[in-house]
Amino acid sequence: MKILLCSDLSNRIPKIPKEIIDSCDFVLLAGDITMGARSLKRTISVFEKLRDLFPDPLPVYLLPGNHDIPLIAQTPEFFPKNFVQMHNKSLTFRINGFEKEILIIGFGGSTPILGFPTNEPGPNYLTFESDKIYNSLKALATEKESFF
Repeated sequence: MKILLCSDLSNRIPKIPKEIIDSCDFVLLAGDITMGARSLKRTISVFEKLRDLFPDPLPVYLLPGNHDIPLIAQTPEFFPKNFVQMHNKSLTFRINGFEKEILIIGFGGSTPILGFPTNEPGPNYLTFESDKIYNSLKALATEKESFF
């Protein structure tokens, strides 16, 4: 199994050889994809470019970072159909030759950062209090009984 992991794109679309993308089983986009894009138009433009880079049917699992607008922690209409939002979700799969399942637990964002705007008021950055992150991760892991 081949997995391509990209993070901290910050509104920039990486140059990745097509043969690498074509050989991947799936892509993980791990945070700071839009870099706090304040306009919906700019956010949509980034996702249109990502759709072109990672075309359907290649599965793309996306975990927003603290610099992403909270909207992408949902599943907005402009998401390409092969993109799966992973915030507060989990993904389990098996790889031939591995005895155990592989579990990916996603929770995007960060704790509030001094000097940066938080989700209240005017959601420009994705932040959560530590207890919210802990409780969500624990709940996701507990759903998968074999995790603990």
